[in-house]
Amino acid sequence: RRFLPGSSGAGRSSGNVQIASDQMSTKAFYDDSEGHVWIGTTGGLNRYSYGTDRFEIYRHDPADANSLSDDRITCVAEDSLHNFWIGTQNGLNHFNPRTGRFTRLFPGKDKAKSITDTAITCIFIDADQSVWVGTLHGGLNIIHHPYRADSFFVSHPIDEPLNKNLAATIFNVTRLKPRVGEQPQKL
Repeated sequence: RRFLPGSSGAGRSSGNVQIASDQMSTKAFYDDSEGHVWIGTTGGLNRYSYGTDRFEIYRHDPADANSLSDDRITCVAEDSLHNFWIGTQNGLNHFNPRTGRFTRLFPGKDKAKSITDTAITCIFIDADQSVWVGTLHGGLNIIHHPYRADSFFVSHPIDEPLNKNLAATIFNVTRLKPRVGEQPQKL
C-alpha cells in the first residue's frame, strides 16, 4: 500500500489512503487501543483505520479554538479513558475522539494550571493517569488529575537545566517510577 500526501486544508477531513503532510516528514507513530494508527507529521495528525482503510486528518484551524494548536506534531499518547494527548511544536493538545474536540494547553501566568513551554518533545501517561510532558526548553511538566477540575494541577519537577531543559524521552521501567532521558548536546 502506498500513502500519498493529502491536499486538504485546515480543520478535519477524511479520505482514502492520503496522509496530511506537505513534505511527508513523519514525526510520530502511535497504535491505539481501538486498532487505529495515529501518524503525526509536519502537516497535521492522521488517524488510519484498518477496518475502513481510510485516514481521518486533523489540522490546525485558526478560526476554530477546538482544533489542533499546530500542525507540526511531535508525539502522541493515549490515556485509560481512550483520549489522546498530542504534542506539537506550539502547545499540548488533549483530544476527545467521542466529541472530536481538542483542548489546548499553553504556558500561562498560573504555573499550577499551565505547562512551561510550547514545544512538546514527549508524553508519557503513568499508572495514576498523570500526564508527563517533556518540553524543548521548559523541562518536565506533570499534569495531575487531568479530568478533575477541582484538583487539576501541573507540577514542574525539573526546573533546573537538564541539557538546557530538554526532556527528550520519558519511559517506564517495571515497578519503578517513570524515568526522564535527555538528548546529548551537539559539540
